Amino acid sequence: MNLSLKIVLVMATALIMSGCTVYQHGPSAHKPHRKAVKVVTPVLVTEHNSPNIVIVKAKPTKQACTKHDDHWHCKAR
Repeated sequence: MNLSLKIVLVMATALIMSGCTVYQHGPSAHKPHRKAVKVVTPVLVTEHNSPNIVIVKAKPTKQACTKHDDHWHCKAR
């Protein structure tokens, strides 16, 4: 093989190899992805079946209630 053919082969190999590398963008590549953990209060879940608790969808104004997901737990009168 003559010298120019070797140079062309080496350059082609280098070009192909450089296209195969993977670049990780930014500092987020080094941080592990954290999943949001939903904490459910067991007391509020058991209150769903309690006769002393009223579940209300709209935010109450005159009662002391506890927020739970998309509704409120209020004491029955």
